[in-house]
Amino acid sequence: MNFKNIEHEELLYNENYMQNAIKKGGFSFEGKKFPYSIQPLLISQKENNYFLKSTEILSECLEIILQAYKSDNYIKNFFSYYKNYEDLLSINQKGRNIVISRFDVVWYGGEDYKIFECNTCCPGGISILGTIKKEYLELPLIKKYLSGKKIIPFVCDSTDNFIMSLVKQYNISCDYTPTTLGIAFANHKGFYTYELKEFVENAKKMGFNAVTCDLKELKNDKDGRLLYNNIEINIVYNKVDQLMLDKKLLQPVLNAINSGKAISVNPFPAMYITESKLVLALLHDEFFQKKYLNKEQIELIIKHIPWTRKLEEQNTMYQGNEISLLPYIKEHKDSFVIKIDNETRGSNIFIGKDSDPNFWENLIHNNKNKNWIVQEYCNIPKIEIPVFNDKEITFEERYFGIDFFMFNGKYSGIVSRISEKKIINVGSGGFEQPVLLIDKY
Repeated sequence: MNFKNIEHEELLYNENYMQNAIKKGGFSFEGKKFPYSIQPLLISQKENNYFLKSTEILSECLEIILQAYKSDNYIKNFFSYYKNYEDLLSINQKGRNIVISRFDVVWYGGEDYKIFECNTCCPGGISILGTIKKEYLELPLIKKYLSGKKIIPFVCDSTDNFIMSLVKQYNISCDYTPTTLGIAFANHKGFYTYELKEFVENAKKMGFNAVTCDLKELKNDKDGRLLYNNIEINIVYNKVDQLMLDKKLLQPVLNAINSGKAISVNPFPAMYITESKLVLALLHDEFFQKKYLNKEQIELIIKHIPWTRKLEEQNTMYQGNEISLLPYIKEHKDSFVIKIDNETRGSNIFIGKDSDPNFWENLIHNNKNKNWIVQEYCNIPKIEIPVFNDKEITFEERYFGIDFFMFNGKYSGIVSRISEKKIINVGSGGFEQPVLLIDKY
């Protein structure tokens, strides 16, 4: 679909149509206009089949890490920054360690993609995007130019599938059967609320008790059940920043987990260990690879995860040569990115080629031997899109990335984001782009 060949009036009509549909649906991003492009990203079945196979293998590598973390001191020491959360990390739930996750990716077409973050806490973009996509498919422009094409929905396009992924985890983890299953979408009051309303509405339509609440509002009764205003809660979907959690705050939830009457999604190890960008360095760690991974898993890590190391004083291998890490990245800054391991929305990510040499040197010096990583820089692909300013339309290049959603370890589809900045994040000025899987594209 070449939008440049579409008449100005037709584009403007469809842009207004889409924005009115978004407004009518009550969708917003943290109280602001929901940022959404009308130009789609098209994916072929062949590409999608490869994404499915490769991401499920890589997702299993993250499960291996969390299983090994329980007993392997080498891996525990790799994540020593999180030793203060050991009370939470030691909580055991049956079933998968990672229920809902998202790989943040740069994609160059075909099988060529690079994962630069693994979001295994409780990633955003699950509910609203699928709902808005239904409206998008009703656009006159889409019906006209994709007429005769079969558009295949992703699993993640349906909020019902997300809810059932939570329920599946509960049924695996707990033998206890409540009268009506209760789901709490929990955070601290005044913090992130994106999508929580939609989660609750869908869960209620499916016959579950569902609420949004502050974690402090969850209490235990005398039988160890978890309650919110006398509603029994069996699944706690944590949208709270994991670094704001502690055992005291979570004690009622932990009591219900230990009594077999509730679960946390995601389980706490996923919220800290594989959520940490340090996990990308561990996946490239030779000792870890030899002990835990097979040839296929290692090959996919090399292919799809950029070279990553802890930002610390060490000798390591880079492009077949042994290097002294810190002096090398200081001298070759244009080839690297430095990131803190546990912040979101593009915070504390520094691109070497865009950084002043003195700033880069100080960045290394001030953050070495802490919870920071250095990663090989990946070029960010661009896409040309129509940009609307009142009745004016210009075509401008924007950086774009895609995200792979995983439900219960299974590939569940793609969303995409666009930005003027290389660090692509909707919370930092980016916007969403619809992704369409086209049969025989």
